[in-house]
Amino acid sequence: MRAFFRFSVFSLGLMPAALMLGGCGQRGTLSMPPGHSPPVKPETARVMPDRQDLMNPPSQARPGRTQDILLHSTVRTEDYFDLPPR
Repeated sequence: MRAFFRFSVFSLGLMPAALMLGGCGQRGTLSMPPGHSPPVKPETARVMPDRQDLMNPPSQARPGRTQDILLHSTVRTEDYFDLPPR
């Protein structure tokens, strides 16, 4: 009985909190808060990136999938530095 009571109190307290947190997400355009300046131009950049450029990650941040498909397994070579724990 105590476990059920603890579970019901926990779930009754957790459910409203989860619902309130779920409503916090806002979908809309991002804008600069008043009084704030945009980020400074990177030293190596030729031009200042705009909002869209800053939101899209470069290809190095999200590399594409390699086309190397492993067709068969290979035997691992012995690694002399793979020591067991002491």
